[in-house]
Amino acid sequence: MTLDKQILFLLRDGRGLNENSLSEILAVTCGIKNKTIIEKIRELLENKLLKKDEELLKITSRGKRKLPRKNLKVSYQSPLFKRSWSMVVFDIPESQKKARDILRYRIKKEGFSLMQGSLWVSPLEPSDRLLHYIRNKNLRWYVKILKFEMDKSDEKEMIHRIWKLDKLNAAYLEFIEDAKKYFALVKNYDFPSDIIKLKALNLLARETEGKYLEIVKSDPRLPSSLLPRDWQGKHAYKIYQQLDKYLD
Repeated sequence: MTLDKQILFLLRDGRGLNENSLSEILAVTCGIKNKTIIEKIRELLENKLLKKDEELLKITSRGKRKLPRKNLKVSYQSPLFKRSWSMVVFDIPESQKKARDILRYRIKKEGFSLMQGSLWVSPLEPSDRLLHYIRNKNLRWYVKILKFEMDKSDEKEMIHRIWKLDKLNAAYLEFIEDAKKYFALVKNYDFPSDIIKLKALNLLARETEGKYLEIVKSDPRLPSSLLPRDWQGKHAYKIYQQLDKYLD
């Protein structure tokens, strides 16, 4: 979240916080400097997204309309690999560009990745939804779906080349280390009250959730038998699931 969204998020319950408490939460959970926070608070007051009620900063009705939406929850399950790969090849004419673009979107959404040109591969079978779309749009003459098998050594080479799992695994590992570090920091920090600490944990959980969802967008969700032995995706998902106890 941007700083203005973070401030509005912390004040969304309407009870308000004084400027010092608000700044302390943002400094500890997000490492934001006090000067930057004060400037942003002034801007939000000028735009009537916040108001001052004696010593407390409170969100206005206009501010509530700017609140960040809740993130949609995702589930992470490793599908079963049946030792058979699927390949989708298509050559759709320009006159059907819209159908071609939608097909490409649907193929990507199902976890297929581009190998070259218009050749897409996946360790899973295409869904009935994808097959129905191809039939319904009369694309059968332009789209070919093939099945093939590979040696395990060839599989590893192709997976490494297409999905770049090393880079994704490093992103998951960084997410795990950051989550552990910042949650330990916030939990051990001496906030003025338990309510302030809960607000800090709530913000940190929301920020951590957003970071996980950004990483998982790039995850092809391959079957576990095709993943590296030190795959960090499962551990990252466990942390993501545990965030619910801090989110409201």
